[in-house]
Amino acid sequence: MVVCAENEANFSAIGAALVIGSTILRSAKSIIQGELLSSAEDRLDSATLLYYMSPYAAGMLLLSSLAMEGVAPIILLLQGSGISVNGLPAGTGSEKVAVLVLISGVNAFLLNLSTFLVTAYTSAVMLQVLGNVKSCFGIIISVLIFGNPLSRLQGAGVAVCLIGVWIYQSETARLSKGVPQVPTPTITGAKNPNAEQDMKKNVYGACV
Repeated sequence: MVVCAENEANFSAIGAALVIGSTILRSAKSIIQGELLSSAEDRLDSATLLYYMSPYAAGMLLLSSLAMEGVAPIILLLQGSGISVNGLPAGTGSEKVAVLVLISGVNAFLLNLSTFLVTAYTSAVMLQVLGNVKSCFGIIISVLIFGNPLSRLQGAGVAVCLIGVWIYQSETARLSKGVPQVPTPTITGAKNPNAEQDMKKNVYGACV
């Protein structure tokens, strides 16, 4: 962001602060999601987490829409369904808009569900790394298919990002191989007659 802002003609300090704040909040959100999806005590599955998160996200989006756009989108939808609002003529097309909104909602549901699954099976850091890879591949595809111009500085940024992802993946694999395996305890000569049953409960709780 600093490199892009250096040559930005319409630089805004408020916008830069908002971008930094949103990045920090997004990282915190991913970390909290990772804790909820991998906690040994109160672990949630991806569908349940999405179920609890969706009402709050919908409420925030609704309030933001009303604050920034007012009721104009709602009036347009009512007019498109054949209802005259405030003396304005009724129109058509709300059915197509409703279908598009439904498709967008299904797409958002699948995207969030896949994001939670990636976080649950990997980590919050890996999710952010994959997001950077997605951005890099989006830039490459836009250049190859649509012929969008790519400066040397932009190309160098993409290369640095991909190299960083490769280094992170290599170091993660190296460290995971160096983690010593914890030997499985065996119950021999236990004085407690319920020791074996307690051990089975602990193993079952860890798996669940």
